[in-house]
Amino acid sequence: MGIFLDNNFKLYQDTILYKAFLRLCNELHSHMPVVSELKFIVAGGMAVHIYTGDRITYDVDAEFHHKLLIPENIMVNFSFDGKKFNKLYFNYRYTTTLSLMHPDYIENSVPLDVGINNFNVSILSPIDLIVSKIARLQPVDISDISKLINKFNISSKELELHIEESLIYYPIQADFIKHNIRNVLEIAQDRTKNSKSDNIKLDG
Repeated sequence: MGIFLDNNFKLYQDTILYKAFLRLCNELHSHMPVVSELKFIVAGGMAVHIYTGDRITYDVDAEFHHKLLIPENIMVNFSFDGKKFNKLYFNYRYTTTLSLMHPDYIENSVPLDVGINNFNVSILSPIDLIVSKIARLQPVDISDISKLINKFNISSKELELHIEESLIYYPIQADFIKHNIRNVLEIAQDRTKNSKSDNIKLDG
């Protein structure tokens, strides 16, 4: 499996949102012309939800590896928080062009079985998902990054190395990205410090 996932790790695939995602994939399949294979990688809030189970999103960020015009009426309803008609749809504007991405993010991605034979679907690995959120780094991204760092015990050293490898291919050299990287590494450093503190208490 992907980076920082062992073979015993279970994804959150029995949630209301994930089941809605499966129905969305089937809806897309029903509108598609016949093709040999459709390959895409899921990122953003949906990927965070699949890893943590506690993130709600209403659009699916997905990078398609084929030129595909998705009809705007492809969406599904799902019930959440007392509302019966929440809509889930693909984010037609999603692109990785301006995101910080590791050169091996495709190879690192984690396979998802959506029950459709010619759909080759995966999600960004936890560490690649973190890196992909650095360029934007809105409050929701900071929350997502913190959850992923804690969930998968990603150290600041591991994350810093992955970021450095990603920066080599980043098309934009700007102060904002350096500022965002410092903020993200501080989150990982705090987790590392807290982890060491907990170990000292247990040993004592």
